[in-house]
Amino acid sequence: MSGPPVPLRFRARAEAGFVLSPAQYPALRRVRKRPVEVMVEPVLRPLQLQTPEGPLQLLPGDVILDDGDGRRWGMSRAQLMRRYDCLDPSGQRWRSRPLQAQALQPAQAFEVQLFLHQSALLQGQPGDWLLDYGDGSLGVVAGDVFALSYEILEASV
Repeated sequence: MSGPPVPLRFRARAEAGFVLSPAQYPALRRVRKRPVEVMVEPVLRPLQLQTPEGPLQLLPGDVILDDGDGRRWGMSRAQLMRRYDCLDPSGQRWRSRPLQAQALQPAQAFEVQLFLHQSALLQGQPGDWLLDYGDGSLGVVAGDVFALSYEILEASV
């Protein structure tokens, strides 16, 4: 008797560079982030942020991003500075830069071990996208959010 299928597992790392290899994942696509405005809130004390993909442990110095449509996620301040431009002196409004990344849409459930504080094992479902940002970090983006937030540049990397 067999159990449920084991999800694919991906692990972020501390080193810069892409985690996913086109040789291993031929369906990998090159994508570009669309300019999306978000509100940013600094994390002042350790907290757990519940996201649809799983809980994130955040520490002081990290940030919470809010897209205004009910989606919230966290990242390090260093990631924020690399991926977004500040739009106001208060430091609350930011816009994503048109950075390129690699994306894969697995046909089955998958898990992503984040590097951020070794805190999270995010869960991706069929239809979700796995994003490889090229700095060693990975993310999970729901299919509908991906369509609004990214444009596919090439069918494969």
